[in-house]
Amino acid sequence: MTVKATPQPSRQYGDKNRLHVDFHSPDWSAEADRVVALWAKRLGDFDEFGTQWATLMDPEGNEFDIGKGMG
Repeated sequence: MTVKATPQPSRQYGDKNRLHVDFHSPDWSAEADRVVALWAKRLGDFDEFGTQWATLMDPEGNEFDIGKGMG
């Protein structure tokens, strides 16, 4: 888990989310698919600067990432 401070508000809900959790997994895409099958909404997949990740949202509107090479 990586914790970083950010002044940015959530894209979806103004300034509701002040905590954004990043999870790491070698098979990040399969993990993201698994969480979507359970309850999450997939907001997008990204591949930038040698890092690949999916941004997701839980049922309460909290955003989080599952990725490879994050941190």
